[in-house]
Amino acid sequence: MQVQELAQQLALLSPLYFIGFPVLLVFAYLAYWGIYNAYFHPLRKFPGPLLARSSYIWYARNWIGGRWPHALSELHEKYGQVVRIAPDELTFSSAQSWRDIYGHSVKGKKYFRKTDWYAGVGDLPNSISTEPDPQKHSAMRRVLANAFSNSVLKTQADVIMGFLDMFVSQIRVHDKGEGICVEEWFNWLTFDIIGDLTFHESFGAVENAAQLHHNHGDSNPCLARPHFWISWIINGNFIRSLYPLFQKIPISRLFMRWIIPNMEDIREQRRQHIAYTKAKALKRASQTDVPTKDFFSFLLEKEDADKSDMFLTAQAHTLIIAGSETTAVTLTAMLAYLLRYPDKLRILNEEVRSAFSSKNEIDAEGTLPLQYLFAVIEETLRILPPVPFGLPRTCPGATIDGHVVPAGTIVSVSPYTASHDPQYWHDPEGWHPERWLAPEHPLHNPVFDMDNKEASRPFSTGPRVCLGVNLAYIELRMTVARLLWEFDIELLSKPIDWNTELKFFQFWKKVETRVKFTNRF
Repeated sequence: MQVQELAQQLALLSPLYFIGFPVLLVFAYLAYWGIYNAYFHPLRKFPGPLLARSSYIWYARNWIGGRWPHALSELHEKYGQVVRIAPDELTFSSAQSWRDIYGHSVKGKKYFRKTDWYAGVGDLPNSISTEPDPQKHSAMRRVLANAFSNSVLKTQADVIMGFLDMFVSQIRVHDKGEGICVEEWFNWLTFDIIGDLTFHESFGAVENAAQLHHNHGDSNPCLARPHFWISWIINGNFIRSLYPLFQKIPISRLFMRWIIPNMEDIREQRRQHIAYTKAKALKRASQTDVPTKDFFSFLLEKEDADKSDMFLTAQAHTLIIAGSETTAVTLTAMLAYLLRYPDKLRILNEEVRSAFSSKNEIDAEGTLPLQYLFAVIEETLRILPPVPFGLPRTCPGATIDGHVVPAGTIVSVSPYTASHDPQYWHDPEGWHPERWLAPEHPLHNPVFDMDNKEASRPFSTGPRVCLGVNLAYIELRMTVARLLWEFDIELLSKPIDWNTELKFFQFWKKVETRVKFTNRF
């Protein structure tokens, strides 16, 4: 009887009740979760916006909004050198926090493991940049470390010089006074160089510049791409930037088709990209008679190293991406800043042109003594770090810059914030190469003597410091020195403040930078 009465009462209820009650439960749970995160969570003592402390809303909005480095910088300016940016995540900006989080393990220092953030490329095994296990990573690094040593890279400077010869020739052919878009051309150059250095075969991007411009006519060659692999890497930055969001908010994957309507096309492009990379890697693995050592030589000659198809593909994928886009954005930014400050350009022109009597002298060794060129590179890397967001680590339970941080907390240092902190830099928003000059240099300015140079870590630090740092410096020195030795340069596109106006989607989104090159010879 009681069952019948209950059934009758339920039948009288509005259908809205059966919809509204579960919805109410969901909202009640979210409210409870938000209140707990904000006021009862182990990280409750750390400052930050309420939306960041209670939920992932602040994180999601700013991560996909294109202003992540600037948003973090604004938070640190408001809240200090440690800020809570998500319920389980802290960001730091102090020089000491670099050492505490990323530094080498010393007595009493626990290891900060890489988070699942690096597992975005699910169809490839872990590579030198994504492997979270410290022992496995050390083994990979030992195999590749010699490939990136200065002694080996010096022997490969001829490869870089060969591509620079071709690059200069193509500029002479195609710049008829209307200028060229260096943000694209530098991509072609860096992809070709890293392709050749990785598996002894370039992408033919610089060589195909002639056909590319012919096909596009007067439309907009700045939007042209000479190779589908390069296009996928550059165009896919926004898509790849969503992976961390999907990890933090798994339910967001349900809306992927609405966020990205052409998701199936993108997945197919991804499959083609991996297939092409695999084909290139296996082709190189089958070759035993390459005339000079490339990076794959070191992978293949190590007897106990993993030589499986997918492992080699993963390493190639990482080496190409890490060694191309970051260098290209820095080269573009260097020219943009030099053209914005003609007095700095004049100084560097004088240094470069007085140092060499022939283009053949502009190599890895010959550019080392150029102190002002070094200063221009360092200042560009400071004001616009090529990887400006904090690389996340899982805290094992440790003290970071005096703050006791519970185990399991995601922590990072914001490179952009640390390199713009007025506590460490005089006029941090200004581009001043002079801050990097030694006291004995005639252009040294003592106003920068109190700058804390350790706050700028564009290649990170510790056992996971960027493996390609030596190669990056060689490419930056040789490319800029060669261009300034061969040409007078002039900016034709609208000047912008690269520090404040650039958008960020995993990498900086470069803007059109059209430069006119006038032959000096």
